[in-house]
Amino acid sequence: MNFYDWMIQTHHDGTGPASHLAADMEADFYTGPYTHQAILAHLHECGAIDACIETFEECWREYLTSPTRNRRSKRRPLKAPRPLIGRWEDSNQGTFLTLDKERQQALMEWIRTDLTHGRDWCSKTSYGLKHLFERDTGHYVTNAQFKDAMIIAGYQPKNIKALNHCYRLHPLSPAFNPERR
Repeated sequence: MNFYDWMIQTHHDGTGPASHLAADMEADFYTGPYTHQAILAHLHECGAIDACIETFEECWREYLTSPTRNRRSKRRPLKAPRPLIGRWEDSNQGTFLTLDKERQQALMEWIRTDLTHGRDWCSKTSYGLKHLFERDTGHYVTNAQFKDAMIIAGYQPKNIKALNHCYRLHPLSPAFNPERR
């Protein structure tokens, strides 16, 4: 069985870093070679943080000595994936993955701390929200990079085909505080 299938079957229902990595792998739709070098390169391309890389290395060592490694996988083959990020008409200007790690982390942290899920659709679009992020942090990102980050953070747009996305955001989210200007 390949490493991805082994990780999912061995660690998915547990707790801790290996379980988190297994859950990420289940949602990843990776179709490349299942060699150590190829998977490591893929993790780096995805912007994996150092702790994730360390967990991968520990799990790879465990995989190499696991007696279940030679069993047949129980998972059904995946359909051809449709990417969740980097699929916007303005993605040619750069995707979330083209940002340096510092900017990726700053953007994800800002979304986590300054935006709050809400019931109603917010009138501010991804384009306006990216400017609030720039106002608060001094970091410029493209609209496509911001939309990617919102998807990664768990926000679903009202119309995925729209150039500027609207999200369900609470009107009292810290980012909307007028005193922050």
